Amino acid sequence: MLNATAAIVFIVIFVLEAAVIIIGNVFTIFVFKTQSRLHLKRTCLLLINLAVADLLVGVGEVAVLVVHKIPGTENGSLSAPWAFQAFGSCVSVMFLALISLERVYAVFRPLRHRVTSTGTYIFSIVIVWVAGLCIGGLAFSAVFHSKVDSVYALATGDVLLFFCLVVICASYLSIRSRLYATTPDLQVPHSRSNR
Repeated sequence: MLNATAAIVFIVIFVLEAAVIIIGNVFTIFVFKTQSRLHLKRTCLLLINLAVADLLVGVGEVAVLVVHKIPGTENGSLSAPWAFQAFGSCVSVMFLALISLERVYAVFRPLRHRVTSTGTYIFSIVIVWVAGLCIGGLAFSAVFHSKVDSVYALATGDVLLFFCLVVICASYLSIRSRLYATTPDLQVPHSRSNR
C-alpha cells in the first residue's frame, strides 16, 4: 500500500513539474514572439533557444511518464523517450553554459560585446544544437541498435553535462571576482560650499 501511494505521489509531482515546464516555456516563447522590440536583441536569441530546449525537456518528461508509468507500455530499460529527454536536457544545459560565457564576455569585454555580430550568436546556437543532436543520436542509437552499448551514451552525456557545469561555475565565479575587484569607492568628497 505504501509503495503504491508513494508511486502515485511521485507521478503527480512529475506531472506537475512537466506541466509547469511546458506552460512556462510556451509562455516565454510567446512573449518573445509577440514583443517586437525583443526580436532584434542578440541575447534574446540565446534565451529563445533555451526556452525551446527546456520545452523539449518538459515534453520528454511527459513521454517518459507515459512510456514508463502506464502499465503495459514499458519496453525495456532504455527507450526513445529517454533518448529524447537526454537530447533536450543536454541542449538545455549547453545553452545555460553558452549564456554564462556570453555574460562573462559582456563583463570582461563590454565594448567588444556590444559590437559582436548576430552571425556569431547564430553560429554558437547552431553549434549547441548540433552537439545536442550528436548526444541525442548516440542515445537513440543505444536504444535502437543492440550493438551500441548504452554505457557510452550515458557516459558521453554525463561528461558533457559535467563540463557544462564546470563552465557555468567558472564563468560566474570569474564575474563575481571581477565585480568585487572593481568595486568603486563611493565616498562623497567634502563640499567646500558649506563654509
